[in-house]
Amino acid sequence: MLLLSSSVSVFVLVVGGLVAVPYLLIWLACRSLRFWFARVMIAIALVGCCLLGGVAFNAVNKDAQGGLNLIFAPIYQLVGTLVLLVLAVVVDRVWHWYSRRSAATQNDG
Repeated sequence: MLLLSSSVSVFVLVVGGLVAVPYLLIWLACRSLRFWFARVMIAIALVGCCLLGGVAFNAVNKDAQGGLNLIFAPIYQLVGTLVLLVLAVVVDRVWHWYSRRSAATQNDG
């Protein structure tokens, strides 16, 4: 795919970006979320991305349309990662809100 032209094509950059975005989002979430259950959800997203990427790469030589897996698998990874990270952020924010609320009631009493 890289040898189709003398320079790097836009298609290669888009596919490379699609492959990298879910892992970048997971890395950013690991830096900001603190609740342990939110981090477990991030770990599940990472394992799912790695497994789906491996299966997609392995399926390339199985049939004529196997190369489409390299295009659609990153899109599926991105959608799944976004769903799990939104849930992780909601869980983390609820945990922060609950811990602040319980700390405030303990200080009042």
